[in-house]
Amino acid sequence: MKFKKIVSGILLSALIAVTATSCGQSATVDVEAAADTLYHNITFEDTMEPLDASMLSSIYSDVQSDDIVKSKVYTSTTATAEEIAVFEAKDAAAASRLETIVNNRIQEQKDIYADYAPLEVSRLEKAVVRKEGNYLFFCVAADKDKVESEIDALLK
Repeated sequence: MKFKKIVSGILLSALIAVTATSCGQSATVDVEAAADTLYHNITFEDTMEPLDASMLSSIYSDVQSDDIVKSKVYTSTTATAEEIAVFEAKDAAAASRLETIVNNRIQEQKDIYADYAPLEVSRLEKAVVRKEGNYLFFCVAADKDKVESEIDALLK
């Protein structure tokens, strides 16, 4: 009887450990494919062009290149605030730093557009910034719900 309780206890502990471990795992994301999926599946008013990786720090001030494992960014080619960025950070702390940088960019863009393109400010207020594990998704588009559903699908 005592042996049965010990074995049951061990099995229960193992089950809890496996369950807790699997709950903490996040999806693996192909950053380039994710950004491309957002680009193709979301309607943008403007033409979107990929940003060369060497230009990343020009629009995301304070970004540390060693925080980023991989990234892909699309920006609008004219006067809209539309943007797509998907980052894989080296760890959760780096992802949090990237999230802060992206939120700062949103505020900077709001300040820039406030005087001459107020419609862009409302678009920026609906920007989606989502951190999942070491990944950060950022998208400025008219249809916030579509952006969120596309990111959900990418994380499954």
